[in-house]
Amino acid sequence: MARKSRILDLCERASSLNQKQLLTLESQFDVNVVGGLENLVNYSPKSERPIHRWFRYREGYSIELVKSMLSELPKNSVILDPFCGAGTTLLAAKELGMKAIGLDVNPMSVLIAKVKTRNYNSSQIDEIRKLTDSVSSLTLDSASDEAPELKIIDKVYHPEILKSLLIIRCFIKAIQNEVSRDFFKVAWLSIIEGTSNVYKEGNGIKYRNKKRSKSGSYTIPIEIWQEEYFPQDKFRFVLETFLKKLAEMLDDIAIPAPDSGITPIVKCAKAEEISNHVNSETVDYVIFSPPYCNCFNYFKIFKIELWMGEFIDSYEDMRKLNSQALRSHVETTLKRDSDKRLPAVEAIVNLVDRDKVWDKRIPDAITGYFVDMNSVLEQCKIVLKDKGFCSAVVGNSVYGGIVIPTDLILASLARDLGYENQHISIARLLPTSAQQQKSLGDKRRYMRESIITLRKGEL
Repeated sequence: MARKSRILDLCERASSLNQKQLLTLESQFDVNVVGGLENLVNYSPKSERPIHRWFRYREGYSIELVKSMLSELPKNSVILDPFCGAGTTLLAAKELGMKAIGLDVNPMSVLIAKVKTRNYNSSQIDEIRKLTDSVSSLTLDSASDEAPELKIIDKVYHPEILKSLLIIRCFIKAIQNEVSRDFFKVAWLSIIEGTSNVYKEGNGIKYRNKKRSKSGSYTIPIEIWQEEYFPQDKFRFVLETFLKKLAEMLDDIAIPAPDSGITPIVKCAKAEEISNHVNSETVDYVIFSPPYCNCFNYFKIFKIELWMGEFIDSYEDMRKLNSQALRSHVETTLKRDSDKRLPAVEAIVNLVDRDKVWDKRIPDAITGYFVDMNSVLEQCKIVLKDKGFCSAVVGNSVYGGIVIPTDLILASLARDLGYENQHISIARLLPTSAQQQKSLGDKRRYMRESIITLRKGEL
């Protein structure tokens, strides 16, 4: 009993210290709740906006948010998104007639962003239409690719559906023109989840035949579930799903749009190495949303697309990709010789009890995350013009009852790097469980999603 009492006392002391840290940090910055942002900082799967609907990429914000940030900038402005994902920032800049640069470490995201932000002329659209007609003539006896060496591939797909997808992939790879080939590949990537036995949820994928009910979870035998869920002619199902996506995408590029003559530049590169790809003091506004410090491995979430799309061919390739990403999760190298100490971060991380979190490496991942983000902010400052702005959409997190205030920490790091005007706009409270709400108490209000706005130099 005495030991249990001591443990509870230590937990209460850590929580109390965390509360004081949060109050002290927040008092140093301009922090306000801003109405109307709640539906702009997170992706809406119901969105049917042309081009944006091509690939469901939930880790993003709305184009309206970006346009509002850029609305007062001159047309000749240069915009940078070092975590460009599927290209929302780039599309917003393009629609406003501004130059844009996007970087991302995920090769699939880079391809999708390139395809979505291209200008398609009439001859390219005609070729895509002709190739679409050719797709219609494919059969189950057409040439097929080999399945990837992903261990769970046979669990992810019905055998006939997998073969159908590989037949279409083989057709796509034979397309000579890069613009058409990329267009078809994005259409194909967008259907491989919907034709599978899995769906994305949380930090990975879940099997559709595993169901939840009020009395608990249960599993439908996969063979029975597949026969109920998919039609009998599975090749025709896959082919028609693909053709429907192609038709949707063709409709979108056929819509007349102002031709600014500007195509965003998209590169596969780390955000911590921006200055290797962008010239110093050439950017007017940096806008991004980095992976959150939530232990989500975004490569793991998209592992089916990465393997099926041949962006990776082995588990070693996946490990290499993980090593390129921010240390926002534990499935990578968490400590590096080049890491610089950040005392303010350490003070918060030291309150996280390794025995109270689901993985003892989590404190190391949190520390590594902010070391990486400090490097990103340093790099942004190098490429920003004097009086240029930087805005980041971020979410706070909690581990073992200790709130990790990403918005406040990043504002503090930015101030130490010499940024001016560290302003934090609170967009919404993040959902938490009833148990977590109770344990957080007054700290619940720090579990939020925010927009940090920084300026390089004084006005």
